[in-house]
Amino acid sequence: MIDYFEAVAKGFTAIRRGKISANGKPTYLLEMSDGKSKTLFVELSDNGGYYEVNSEGVFRPEYAKNNELI
Repeated sequence: MIDYFEAVAKGFTAIRRGKISANGKPTYLLEMSDGKSKTLFVELSDNGGYYEVNSEGVFRPEYAKNNELI
């Protein structure tokens, strides 16, 4: 599993602003696209010194098209 997250961390194509989490902190989406019809998103949140992985999944690119690019 660590290799998987390392590949995303090294190969992401965009970072998008996510939702505000239940604890009031912002989340971020690492986006890694295959350039076709599937995009992998990994949701992260800042936990004061390191980032936690909240969730991940493979979706259509439209999943986060309205999320701000940062």
